[in-house]
Amino acid sequence: MDKKESPSAKLSRTIRELEQQQETEKQNFLNGYSLLKEGMRPKNLLREGFERIKKSPGVRGKAIAALVSIAGVVATRKLIKKKLEKPQPQHKKEQLSHVSHIAEPVSKLLRPVVAAIATNWLSKRKTNQKT
Repeated sequence: MDKKESPSAKLSRTIRELEQQQETEKQNFLNGYSLLKEGMRPKNLLREGFERIKKSPGVRGKAIAALVSIAGVVATRKLIKKKLEKPQPQHKKEQLSHVSHIAEPVSKLLRPVVAAIATNWLSKRKTNQKT
């Protein structure tokens, strides 16, 4: 003899199942939120960006070129600033100030060249490592 489940027992069982499902969905949501929150931290965003740069020789070459260009501009400005601070005749100071105006456009022109060279070198290096 099969006993039929009473309507109140069936309702209680269904409520328990729905509560368990709700708890499971809540835990999944909280886990997803924690992963998203962790992934959005600046440290992790930087790490992910560097990983992408590391994997792509084109981007890596451009990043290297940009760093070289920035370093060149900074070094040139520091050198010119030191030269301008030293006691010198006025005409030498004027010559150095003209150089500082030229240094930045030159670095902008050289950036794509350095990027191409770095990209080419990195892609050759990557090809050589595969073989």
